[in-house]
Amino acid sequence: ARFDSQIETNLYRIVCELFQNTIKHASAANVSLLIHHHENRLIIQYFDDGIGFDPGDSVKMNGMGISNMHSRLKALNGDIEFKRIMPKGMMTSITLKTKPKTVSHGKA
Repeated sequence: ARFDSQIETNLYRIVCELFQNTIKHASAANVSLLIHHHENRLIIQYFDDGIGFDPGDSVKMNGMGISNMHSRLKALNGDIEFKRIMPKGMMTSITLKTKPKTVSHGKA
């Protein structure tokens, strides 16, 4: 199913930022991206096995990339959560209430 273009564009940019952060900061060997849509809820989970960071670190959590992700999701009424996975790695969970884009079938 397709979603509104604003939702698709913002989620694409958020996922790109997650990959970019992993490449730039995490020294990860593996990344996993899971996307699940059930009823009116879209869940995206992003995992890496890098060095991780403390989600309680206000300096890192207020960086431009993470700040942009929060802003994009706020505009969509969605949530993002970062968790450190021990012994190493990060998990990011994005949750968004949504519905598929409706397609009109006009008469010719």
